[in-house]
Amino acid sequence: MSEQRILNFDPYLGGLLLFFVQAVRKRWLLLFGMTAATMVPAFLIASRLPPAYDAQAIVRGGRLDGAESINLQALVSQVNSLPFKQRVAQSMGIPDKAGRSPRLISSSLVARPEGADAMLISVRAADAQDVQHALAIIVRLLNEDREGIRASFFADINAQLAAIDANVSDLLQTRERVETLVKTMSESSSSDSDASALRAVWLLNLIQRNGERLAALRAERLALMARLGSWRTYPAALIDGAFVTPRQVSPRPIAAMFVVGGLTLLAGVLYALMRQSRPGSAVAGADTTLDRRESAPC
Repeated sequence: MSEQRILNFDPYLGGLLLFFVQAVRKRWLLLFGMTAATMVPAFLIASRLPPAYDAQAIVRGGRLDGAESINLQALVSQVNSLPFKQRVAQSMGIPDKAGRSPRLISSSLVARPEGADAMLISVRAADAQDVQHALAIIVRLLNEDREGIRASFFADINAQLAAIDANVSDLLQTRERVETLVKTMSESSSSDSDASALRAVWLLNLIQRNGERLAALRAERLALMARLGSWRTYPAALIDGAFVTPRQVSPRPIAAMFVVGGLTLLAGVLYALMRQSRPGSAVAGADTTLDRRESAPC
């Protein structure tokens, strides 16, 4: 008949718990004093730290004639690049405050895609107004970088519009002259009625073709104006920028106080456990009891 060994960890766990309670109970005053002695200075030091403000905003990428002026991923990479962050910091124009806001902006500016044609930008500065100013500068720099493409696009569209307007003006003047000629011919009598009739038919046909050309030019002009419409061509802009409210992210003295206090308490407990561990302690007794239980046959 095979022997079965029964493993019972209750005495071992009980010994560990007793060991922990004894170590803490003997030094509870020291642990409490160490924790309080570090929490109070941590609160006072954190309260005196300079503030920092953070804000997140959604920036919509610009479009030209319904198409993105630049790919969204490329736009996000540009905002996250170090040269762009340095340009934003240099454009702040705030030499006071020991340059703290520019440093915070350069280190905290982050962009990530948000939807199909927008990105979420997060930035931090030493003042709430500096945060809003930084967001406005980011949008301005993005538009400045695309200004060459936009200027070329608008120049091309405006040149086409000017050519169409010139053609429409010429056609209108031509129609007025032809209509005047038709009116003059109808008022005057001529001996050659057949020739007059042919000239009248030719002039009326000319007026009809003039009207068709005018209609085509006006339709072309409307199509060009639609390409400049605000729903197809627009610059980069903040979405709901008026509702972007910076929030203070530091200092947080209460959080700092509890973090420092928790770390101090943990270090104190570890120290108490190390001092409590010695030969003949409760753990050793628990191990001996466990060995006796394991060696007992079923």
